[in-house]
Amino acid sequence: MFHVKTGCLHVLLDSNIKGSFIKLGDNLPITLEVFNNTSESRNALELSLVSVSSSGTEVLLYSQSIDLAVAEKVSIPYVFSPSQSGVRRLKAILKNIGNGSGEQPGMSVENVGMQAGDGGIGAVAAVAQILSEMEMVVQVVEPSVIVDWDVPLVAGHEPFDGGVILCNNGIIALNLQVRVVANGSSQVIIDQPLERYLY
Repeated sequence: MFHVKTGCLHVLLDSNIKGSFIKLGDNLPITLEVFNNTSESRNALELSLVSVSSSGTEVLLYSQSIDLAVAEKVSIPYVFSPSQSGVRRLKAILKNIGNGSGEQPGMSVENVGMQAGDGGIGAVAAVAQILSEMEMVVQVVEPSVIVDWDVPLVAGHEPFDGGVILCNNGIIALNLQVRVVANGSSQVIIDQPLERYLY
C-alpha cells in the first residue's frame, strides 16, 4: 500500500539490506532519491546524508547542492562503509539553503544567520530550512564464533576420529573457511546459531 504526496518536496532513503544488520567490514549500497512534486522549479537545495551513533554523535557522510525542475526526480547512489560496530541511524535530509525562496509552511529552522547592514547587526532569514527528511536504522555487528574440538580426552597410539565444533553465537550469517591440517579443508555456511562437525 502506498500514497503519493502532492505539492511538496520529499526525500527517500533506500537500500537492499536484509533486516537491519550488516557485518563490520561489509559495504551497504544506499540510494538517495529527491522528488519535486510541486508546481514550480526549486533551486538552491542541499541534500545530505548523516550518520548518527547510539551516543548521538553525528557524522556528515555526503552533501550536495541540487536544483530540481517541476516533477523532476534525482537518484544518487552512495556506499555506506562503517568502520566501527554499533547502531547507526542514517538520515537523509533535504534543506533549502537559498535566501528564503520557496518557503513552505511547517518547515523547521535549523540555522539563523547574522549580518551587518547599514542599520547595524541584525538577524536575517533562516538559511537552512529542512524541507524533508527520512531515516533508517542499521546495526553494524562483528562476527562471533565459538570454536571447540571434539576429540577424546585420552588416546593411545592408534588413530582416532575427531572434529571441530563451530557455533555461530552471533546474529548474522557467516561464511567460514575452516582448515584442519590433517584432513584438508572444507567450507560451511552458518546462518543461525548451531553446531556442525567438520571431519
